[in-house]
Amino acid sequence: MIKNTGLLTLINQDDRITALEVKNLSGEWVPATPIPGTFVCNIGDMLKPNFDTLVEPLEMCVEKSGGARLNQKAVYGEHLVNKVKNNFVP
Repeated sequence: MIKNTGLLTLINQDDRITALEVKNLSGEWVPATPIPGTFVCNIGDMLKPNFDTLVEPLEMCVEKSGGARLNQKAVYGEHLVNKVKNNFVP
């Protein structure tokens, strides 16, 4: 799993590979089958409501295909960089 400390992450899946999985309420990992022409939107920590709860992130991302993992992180604006550093970086 990739921890999203920003606002949100947009993921454009490869239509030929089912690489993204989600954990269901039973604790099972199930494939998120790509839908052509769509993006997956993961809500980041800065957009989550805070109800005095502790959310524990998963500790790893598992590469099953044997191929290269392709991703690009983008942070917009100095304010966002400072917000992340002040709130999430030890």
